[in-house]
Amino acid sequence: MIEESDGSDSVSEHCIKFRPDIVLLDIGLPRVDGFSICRSIKRMDRIFPCAVLIISGRSSNRDMELAIDQGADDYLVKPIDPTTLLARLQLHEKLIDAREAARHYSSELNNQSSRLTDVIESRYQEQQAIQDAAIFTLAKVAESRDNETGNHLIRISEFSGVLASALVDHPDASRRLSSAESLSIPRLSTLHDIGKVGIPDSILLKPGKLDAEEWRIMQSHTVIGWEILEEAVQHFPSASFLRGAALIAKYHHERWDGTGYPSKLKGEEIPLAARVVALADVFDALTSDRPYRSAWTCEKTREHILEGSGTHFDPVLVEVFRERFDDFKRIQRVFAEASTPVFQYVLSAQSTAQTSPILAAL
Repeated sequence: MIEESDGSDSVSEHCIKFRPDIVLLDIGLPRVDGFSICRSIKRMDRIFPCAVLIISGRSSNRDMELAIDQGADDYLVKPIDPTTLLARLQLHEKLIDAREAARHYSSELNNQSSRLTDVIESRYQEQQAIQDAAIFTLAKVAESRDNETGNHLIRISEFSGVLASALVDHPDASRRLSSAESLSIPRLSTLHDIGKVGIPDSILLKPGKLDAEEWRIMQSHTVIGWEILEEAVQHFPSASFLRGAALIAKYHHERWDGTGYPSKLKGEEIPLAARVVALADVFDALTSDRPYRSAWTCEKTREHILEGSGTHFDPVLVEVFRERFDDFKRIQRVFAEASTPVFQYVLSAQSTAQTSPILAAL
C-alpha cells in the first residue's frame, strides 16, 4: 500500500517492485503532490504499462485538464458509485490487455518482417551470383581473344565508374542515374566489345590499319555483341540485366552529332550508358599503344576529348570528364602495366560492391 507520506520517488519504487496494472490515485493528498506522482508513474510506461485513475473531490475542468496533461488515464469525481468504479476498472483492464496484444502483434510483425528481409536478401544474393557468373563467362571469352583485352576492360570499367558516379542525382534529369545504375554501368561495360568474338582473327589481330572492307567488318562487332546479349535475354528472361550490356555493346561507337555507327543515332537518342562507355573507350584507346601508333599522353587525349564536346561526345559527360581528369590519369597509371585477369577483377568488384574498388584505395 502506498502511504500518504510517500513521495513520487517512493511511489516509483513501489510500482517497479509490484508492477500494478492499475493505480488509483487521489490528487488531494495532504503532504505530497498527486500530479507529480501521476507524472512519475507514467514515465515508467516504457518499462511496464500501468493505468492511472485519478480519484478526487475536485470537479473543475482545470483540475481534470491538468491530470490528463500529467498522463492520467481517467478522472473520477467523488463520491464514486461502486458500480461505476468497477465498470471503469474493467474497462481499463481491457485496454491494458488490448495494448499488450498490440505490442505482441507488433513484435511478431517485426519478426516476420525481419525474416522476410532475410529471404529477400538471400534471393538478391542468388540473383547477383547468377549475374556475376554470366559476366564472368562472357568477360573470360573476351579476354581469351586478345592479351591486352583484360587490361583494357578493367580500365574501361574504372573510367566508366568515375563518369557514372558523377551522374548520380545529376541536376540534368536526362543525365541522372540512380545509385544502382551507376554501379551497373561499370560492371556491364566489360562486355562492350563482346561482339569481337565474331570478327575474324585476320582482321581483329591485324598489326596495321584496316582497309575499307576490313573496317566495315570490324564495325559489325557492335551488332554482333547486341545480338549475342539480346539472344541470351530472350532465352533466359532472368538475365534481363544483360539488356543494359546489349545497349552498350551496340551503341558505344555512336557519336553525339549522329556520325557514328551502327545506327547513326544522335544526341540523347544514344542510351546514356553507351555515351558513358564511349568516352571511357576513346580515352583508353588513345592512351594505349597500338601497332600503328604510340600511346598519346593523358594531357593530349584530354584536349582531344574536350574538342569533341558536342560532336563526338555528350557535352555534359565531357564536363564531368574535365572535372574528374585526375582520376582518369590515376587509373591509367595504375593499370598501364596491370596483370589482373578481367574475370578476377569483375568478381572482386562485385564482392566489394564498389564502382571503383581500385580507385577508392588510391
